[in-house]
Amino acid sequence: MSNRSAQLDKLAWYANRLKTMSLPEINYRLNTAARKKYERWQKVGYFPKLSRPAYPSPILSIPELTAPFETKEYHIFGRHLRIDQPIDWHLDVVSGGRFPLDYS
Repeated sequence: MSNRSAQLDKLAWYANRLKTMSLPEINYRLNTAARKKYERWQKVGYFPKLSRPAYPSPILSIPELTAPFETKEYHIFGRHLRIDQPIDWHLDVVSGGRFPLDYS
């Protein structure tokens, strides 16, 4: 009988806790519980993964849109930009100088 008594005590505690909650808190807790359950399903693969290509194929091929991307040099804000060279993150494009590589 102690197991049944413990279950009733636990149920009474939840009923009293529910009485003290406001409606927004009940809504928040239900949404949080549902979100956690959904995330748990995703972690164990409950929902099957769909196989799809990394980049979808274009429906229409428009040459006017692909032509600008064939060049490797662009002029942006009056500056030359080459996309075939690695980016120098320490270069100051205005003065042409380089920022130091260490932290101060």
